[in-house]
Amino acid sequence: AAPLWNLPLDQIGVEEVLNCLQPIWNEKNETARRVRGRIEAVLESARVRGLREDPNPASWNGQLKHVLGKKRPAPKHFPALEYQVMPEFWKRLTAKDTIGSLALQFTILTAARSGEVRLAVWSEFEAGIWTIPAERMKAEREHVVPLSQAALNILTVLSKARTGDLVFPGSKHGKPLSDMTLTKVLRHMKIVNAKGEPVTVHGFCGYFA
Repeated sequence: AAPLWNLPLDQIGVEEVLNCLQPIWNEKNETARRVRGRIEAVLESARVRGLREDPNPASWNGQLKHVLGKKRPAPKHFPALEYQVMPEFWKRLTAKDTIGSLALQFTILTAARSGEVRLAVWSEFEAGIWTIPAERMKAEREHVVPLSQAALNILTVLSKARTGDLVFPGSKHGKPLSDMTLTKVLRHMKIVNAKGEPVTVHGFCGYFA
């Protein structure tokens, strides 16, 4: 949104917003749509504070859809491992005695996002249920995950070495695992799919859920 940085809030109009969005609307549509939403939010906040008046030039329904159109790129799927070779992969993964391996196993078993697993704390678990608070969910809504026996077994192992609130603590005391820890497990195992693509953590979502 650099074209808007030095403009007074009450001087930003549709043309100024289009200067930000049109250069990237076709080639980087997902980014462009997110930028539009953030511009709209900032200008709406300015309106509430009396720093500008309606209409909001970044509004989609009221303004921009008539100019930009609803172009959306074809969805790009995360490289995933074929289900036929999943048993062999799982055997190799569970043979690794590391916190990163346990965190990846738990992520797959619960179909959770890696960040939700890395930041999990013991108070979120009760009676075989994992309740993820809204502030840690992308959808900003509390999410309840019934745990399989395999997932509960992982928690049992981790509870015996518990040193703090984090279920999956990092190497630094009181700090969670880094966001690359789970990916590094896959890279060290050299896991690729049939197309030769390095498999992603997100690509496992849904295997056991």
